[in-house]
Amino acid sequence: MNHPQMLTKIDVSQLADAFPMSMRTNAVEAGMVVHGLLDPRQWANQVSLLVGGEKILVPRRLQYSEAQSAPSNDGRIAQMAACLQTQSSNGFDRQRALRSLLPAVQPWSAPFVVTLIGEYVVEIIEDIAGATSPSNLDAMILFISENTAYWKLTKQRVASYWNVYYRHKYTKLNYPGFQLVRTLETGLRARAT
Repeated sequence: MNHPQMLTKIDVSQLADAFPMSMRTNAVEAGMVVHGLLDPRQWANQVSLLVGGEKILVPRRLQYSEAQSAPSNDGRIAQMAACLQTQSSNGFDRQRALRSLLPAVQPWSAPFVVTLIGEYVVEIIEDIAGATSPSNLDAMILFISENTAYWKLTKQRVASYWNVYYRHKYTKLNYPGFQLVRTLETGLRARAT
């Protein structure tokens, strides 16, 4: 895993880079939708990950203009825009976008879902834990198996945020982040055999 690159401006092409090249036409369209919603000033990371053996560059902590959201429809472009919105600097926006992805996590949307497991907003983690259908788990496990260093970092974040924010409320056994990690780890071991 490479060190994240900081971006102060983001263009449509950089947003489209968050998806595999086989989806480039739709990714550019989704990038245009999201780009129109972004604040012109950014201070975002770009993280290099793999999907299907292909490198993607996911922007993290995108700054959206106030009171803006992507058009809602059920098409692939809307789903791709929702993926990008899971990287908003606003936790409510991340959760809203995530909820639109959870009915059917795809291999190309799994990076955006898995990333949120390692965040501090327990309500988002609870949403993911509540949507662990076999097909969603398969997509997330496939992503994790290709990105082992990133998964290790995600697990460290789960432990760190539990320790700082939730230790007083949850034990390690009942914290949703640890429960989700155990579920995914079990799936990873089963996939390896």
